[in-house]
Amino acid sequence: MHVSFTGAGRDALDAALSRASQTAPHRRPLLWAVRFEGCGLVMVAQSRRPFTVSADPPTILIVGDDLAAALGPNGFDRKSIIAFLARCGAVTIVASEPVVPLYAETAQWTVKHRQPVATIETRPEREAEWLDLVHAVAPADVAIVLATTRQDHRP
Repeated sequence: MHVSFTGAGRDALDAALSRASQTAPHRRPLLWAVRFEGCGLVMVAQSRRPFTVSADPPTILIVGDDLAAALGPNGFDRKSIIAFLARCGAVTIVASEPVVPLYAETAQWTVKHRQPVATIETRPEREAEWLDLVHAVAPADVAIVLATTRQDHRP
């Protein structure tokens, strides 16, 4: 399943921005980029169904692999994920709670460079799989940011 905010009307985006302020502040910069900067925003949830993301406008793709169980890249249509990652200027892998400044940086990258970006929301046990896929298919000069939950098992 995927949801696209690309081309949504101003009223819908204003409502989404308002809701995000209360319930998901990390989404606010992404919605801002769509509403005020002409970027695209597509969110995909775990599903093996194919999806496409247009090259115009430059789009932020949110990959939701952080549901009840993280499935890693195998929880998504591989061709669709690879096709998008292959044209990304930046990729953020969030294997932690949302880090609002990283989402803001993702949005700003798209606005400033007019390049697609991906934010992969996952769990720590799947971070390495996603990173391996990004290294294998993204452009050599892709910017990569990791946000990982520290797992400290000291008493």
